[in-house]
Amino acid sequence: MALYKREGSPFWWFEFKSAGKRVRGSTSVADKREARTIELKARKNANQAVSVKVVVTTDAASLRVEEAALRYFEEVKNKLAGTRNVKRDLVRLGVFFNDKTRSRRDVLLSDITDADVTALVKWRSEQRAVPPKATKKPEAYPLVSAGTVNHLTVRLQALFAHARREWKVKHSNEPNWQTHKRDVPQKKARVLEGNERAKIDLATRTDYEPLIAFASKSALRFNSCVTLEWPEVRWAEGVIVKPGKRRPGGREKIETVPITSAIAAILKPLIGHHPKRVFTYVAQRTRDGRIKGQRYPVTCQGAATMWKRICDKAEVENFGFHGLRRDRATEVWRATGNLVAVSRLLNHGDVSTTMKYLRRSRHPAARRPKPRPPWNSERRRRFRSDEWAARHPQTRSCPVHRPARPHAPVSPRTRSEAVQTKEWRYVERAYA
Repeated sequence: MALYKREGSPFWWFEFKSAGKRVRGSTSVADKREARTIELKARKNANQAVSVKVVVTTDAASLRVEEAALRYFEEVKNKLAGTRNVKRDLVRLGVFFNDKTRSRRDVLLSDITDADVTALVKWRSEQRAVPPKATKKPEAYPLVSAGTVNHLTVRLQALFAHARREWKVKHSNEPNWQTHKRDVPQKKARVLEGNERAKIDLATRTDYEPLIAFASKSALRFNSCVTLEWPEVRWAEGVIVKPGKRRPGGREKIETVPITSAIAAILKPLIGHHPKRVFTYVAQRTRDGRIKGQRYPVTCQGAATMWKRICDKAEVENFGFHGLRRDRATEVWRATGNLVAVSRLLNHGDVSTTMKYLRRSRHPAARRPKPRPPWNSERRRRFRSDEWAARHPQTRSCPVHRPARPHAPVSPRTRSEAVQTKEWRYVERAYA
């Protein structure tokens, strides 16, 4: 039996066999049509789990591209950032190299040549960027960009490298990857100028104003702002703790943002709108299970659509949501001239990454750090040791010597906290 009801239970139950094993469970719904959908999903997951087990235990050298992509994803999915996008590209590789309309089917990973990669790039370049909920014909949407095409090529290159490193698969004729990567135009990264900020404020819908204001003040990334939850806002500690982009090797990175007076003024009125999510929106019409006038959590797709509408209405061109992060970094840099403060604001692990954000801000109008004062006699008396003073008692630049002032020992932890407090003082001054 596929679907049945147990005595005393109002829900439908499913039961089927997968790879010789019996699988049963509750659908937790009373409607039979919904229960059928849940049963089909359970069958698909069970069959996929069996396929993964078979692929992982198979000799890597005999794997088809589709199986190799599945095995690669299972081994590295915990170390990747953007797992969903990576899986989507790997599925595309399996579709391309297992298409019935092509002359070559069931291609082994070790048999791929430059001609196959060229055909893959051509196939991907002819596709269109159709959104998930498309309302127009595919021909109405533009072709995918060169960067999107390169993502697929880079993923196939990573699959080759993983097979060579982990599975010891030798490729006698590995493709020349650089010749298959398309030229990507440079992004026109910029900051807000003139009255563009005022135009964006006027064009922003009322229920989206807290999200835009928070992104402008905190300099967090798009996904971190949209998916912010109340447990991550620690009022007692005065800080927001949010998982950030993964470090190389899949290591987790935690980003912190201080709850300044400006950020607190944005978040406190939002308490009570939703039990879990911080930013919500008001439904403008009743559809897709939403009721007009009710609040619902902001989604990434909804926020991206709303930002595009805001920029179109405000007539602000070539300025994405990530530009708010760059704009805040530039503002703090011009206000303080402290590169470390900007790096801490952006939660960067390397200052060189921060300089990429400030590349267009290094002009005479930007405030530069003050040069260090010359080595006068006062600084010499403070920093030169007693031993040096004993060896040179008659130095002209230091006519009067005195023992160096003893400094209290400072532990590394206390010193780092002091530096952090000092640097964030610059940020607080910029927020005011």
